[in-house]
Amino acid sequence: MKYEVLSARLEPTVLGWNQNCFVFMKNETGDINQFVVSRHGEILDAGDIEAIPKDLQEAVKASAREAFESEPNPLATIENLLVSTQHFFNRHWNRQSIGQEPPQWSAPFPIKEDCPIPNHDKQGVYAFVKGNVVTYIGVGTSKGYGLYRGHGIGKRFQAYAKYVNGQYQAVDERLKEAGKAMTIGFDIDEAYLANALELYLIAKLNPKYNSNHPGS
Repeated sequence: MKYEVLSARLEPTVLGWNQNCFVFMKNETGDINQFVVSRHGEILDAGDIEAIPKDLQEAVKASAREAFESEPNPLATIENLLVSTQHFFNRHWNRQSIGQEPPQWSAPFPIKEDCPIPNHDKQGVYAFVKGNVVTYIGVGTSKGYGLYRGHGIGKRFQAYAKYVNGQYQAVDERLKEAGKAMTIGFDIDEAYLANALELYLIAKLNPKYNSNHPGS
C-alpha cells in the first residue's frame, strides 16, 4: 500500500511539543492516520507497533526527523547553557571547601589557526554553537601525561579539527555546520565534575546532535 505524508510538525500548544512530532499520513484509500514520534525517533502510542508496515514506520520516522531538524529545540540556547551550568554549580560546587569560584564558559570561538581553543590545557566540557543555538555537547577528560597532563579538551578537539591542505579547520560535520564552539575548563582536582556537568546539560538542553546518544 502506498502512503502520502500530509504533514509533520511540532505543536507549540501541546505539553512537551519540543520533544515530540505529530505526523499525519494518508493511504491510497484515503484513510488518514496520526503518529507521534519522539525526538529520539521512537513512534509513541502506536498500539501494536509490529502491525504497522515497516515501510510506513520508516516514512513516519523520516518525516519526523526532517521536522525536528528544521525546528531547533528552543531549550538548546547559549542562555540556557549558562543558566543550567549555574544551577549545576549551585548544587555541586562547594566554594568553601574548594576555595574558589566555579569556572566559566568561554565566549563562542571559530575554529581557525589564529584562534587557540580556550581551555585547551584543561579537562572539561565543550559545546558546538550555531548562532545562539547549542547543537552538541561533549566532554574532554583525558588525563594526559607529562607536559600535556590534564589537556583533555585540547586532546578531544584533535578529532574535530585538523590541518587540511596547510589550513587548520573543522573536519567534523557537526562542528562544520555549527561554525563555533565554547568550552569550560576544570582544574585537575575538580575535573571529575566535568562528566557530571556534560550529562546534566544534555538532559536539560537536549541538543540536536545529542538526541540519539545522550552522554556521547
